[in-house]
Amino acid sequence: MVSALAAGALFDAANLWLRIPLGVPSLPEALSDILVPFIPASLFGKLLSSLGPYGKQIVFASSLLGLAIGIAAAVLVYRRVAVRWGLARATGGLLLVGWILLVAIFWTVLDANDRGGDLAARHLLSIADLGLSAGAAALAALFLVGLPSVAVGRDPSAGFDSGRRRLLGGIAGAIGLLVLGGAGITAGVRQLMKLSNLGYEGYGTPATALGPITPTRNFYVVSKNLIDPVVDADRWQLVIDGMVDRPMTLRLADLRRLPPAESVATMECIANGVGGSLMSTARWNGPTMRDVLAAAGVQPGATHVELTAIDGYYDAVTVEELGTPGAVLALDMNGAPLLDRHGFPARIVLPGRYGEKQMKWLTGIRLTNSPRTGFYQRQGWSEQGVIRNWSRVDNLRHGHSLPAGVDFVVTGHAFCGTRGVAAAQLSVDDGQTWSSAKLQEDLGNNAWRYFEWTWQRPSPGRYSVVVRARDGRGDWQQTSYEDIVPKGSSGLHRVTVDVV
Repeated sequence: MVSALAAGALFDAANLWLRIPLGVPSLPEALSDILVPFIPASLFGKLLSSLGPYGKQIVFASSLLGLAIGIAAAVLVYRRVAVRWGLARATGGLLLVGWILLVAIFWTVLDANDRGGDLAARHLLSIADLGLSAGAAALAALFLVGLPSVAVGRDPSAGFDSGRRRLLGGIAGAIGLLVLGGAGITAGVRQLMKLSNLGYEGYGTPATALGPITPTRNFYVVSKNLIDPVVDADRWQLVIDGMVDRPMTLRLADLRRLPPAESVATMECIANGVGGSLMSTARWNGPTMRDVLAAAGVQPGATHVELTAIDGYYDAVTVEELGTPGAVLALDMNGAPLLDRHGFPARIVLPGRYGEKQMKWLTGIRLTNSPRTGFYQRQGWSEQGVIRNWSRVDNLRHGHSLPAGVDFVVTGHAFCGTRGVAAAQLSVDDGQTWSSAKLQEDLGNNAWRYFEWTWQRPSPGRYSVVVRARDGRGDWQQTSYEDIVPKGSSGLHRVTVDVV
């Protein structure tokens, strides 16, 4: 059993280290992409809230353990098969069958590759990666189980040797390789964690960075990935096909030759709760999605656009949605090329939709009238992902103390998708009466808007401060509370403060 586990550990170590030169996501990452869409949205939301960034670490570690145990079970079968088939055929069979099974299990996610490249090349690299990983397991099985048994002319299922010394030596060797495999896994994980998005994901826009335009370094990041891609711009390409007159493959230089447009737009994660900070605003530059589609020529009857990304993410939006004013294929963010974490070299900016609809690391656009269900929509999240009216008080927190008789300026911001922010109101008596706040700079209908309200000489006491926003269509923010699942949160942000 020790030798079988050692083979599993060496398999994991090989797979982790192959990720670095090949750019193929490791099997824990691929397994996450296969399983996550089948987790119900309600459960997924609870896991997000309870585990936070540790959830991805748990997935990574448990996947490595499960894969190692799976390989160990295969090696135990190999021991018995070697008796009947012989060592060469058993080892070749373990390699071939293991390779085929891995390809079959992970086939749907083999198109992901950090570096980019065309679809066929990405598939071939992934298949080669699985073959090399399976080869590591087969070689480990050969040296740990097969050769020691053959050397003494014994049945492999009976153990390494009947002699005590040889038996202990075999066990020691297996333990040594198990330790070696474990060390390889540890070193591989540490190396990959340097590339991981765990250090910057899910933290939201800090209070120190609040303002009309969010500095790029402070822009919130949420990702499905255990490790985000770092794309090679020279290999990257965007394929436009399906129901188009002119299927085409575009490079970054081709996109930069299209007429540029600027879109000032706020992005918000669908997991942004009441009073949350998973929201930021930037100046995005790139060709409009309308121009990108026009270059290929959309055929009559095409109703939807299937979008795919280098990291294996997929989604679908309507053709009409991509014609929304401000919808661009962003190449630049706040005057500079996109950072890796924000989707370099190209991402969708689709105003009025939650971040799940604004794909990063875009690599495919397919026009169709029968779109497949998106990655997160398979869990049960909203298909449309339309932003709901939202507002927040920024400079007050629960338990905050204010001096009595001294004016205090309450600040905050509101966001209403593409409908614009027309008004914001504050209440200090839990919504019984309301006062209008002064709106700050208007960046356009697709962006948030800051406000301020002067609380004049408050009297001593405990107060419930509440904020609400009205959009450009005249609709006030929904007052009843709803959790983030399945269509984003609703409800009014309120804080309890003491005036003393």
